[in-house]
Amino acid sequence: MKRKLISGFVSNRLGDRMLIRIGIFVEVVGILLVMIPVASFIPAAIGFVIIGTGMGPVYPAIQHMAPTNFGERYSAAVIGLQMASAYMGSTFMPMIFGNIQEKIGFLLQKHLRYSHHSIQ
Repeated sequence: MKRKLISGFVSNRLGDRMLIRIGIFVEVVGILLVMIPVASFIPAAIGFVIIGTGMGPVYPAIQHMAPTNFGERYSAAVIGLQMASAYMGSTFMPMIFGNIQEKIGFLLQKHLRYSHHSIQ
C-alpha cells in the first residue's frame, strides 16, 4: 500500500511523458541485458525482470494521457481501443511468436551459438 502511494506521488511529480521515457529507457536496458551472449541464463532472467519493470509505468501513463492527446470527447473510445489492443496482444502474441520461434528459431539458435563461440 505504501509503495502505491509513493508511486502515485512520484508519477504526479514527474508527469506522464517522463514516466513513459523512463519506462522505455529501463526496457532498453533490460533488452540489452538479455542480448548479452553468455552461457548463464541469469543475466537474461534479470533482464526480463527489468523489462517488465520498465513496462509498468508505460501503459497507465498512456491511458492517463488520452484525454490530453485526443480530447475529452474521444478519450473513452481511445482508452477502450488501447485496452482492447492490449488484451488482444496478450492473447494472440504468445501464439504468434511461438509459431515464429518454431519455424525460424533453430536457425537463429544455430547462428547465435556460432557467434557466441567466436566471441569467447
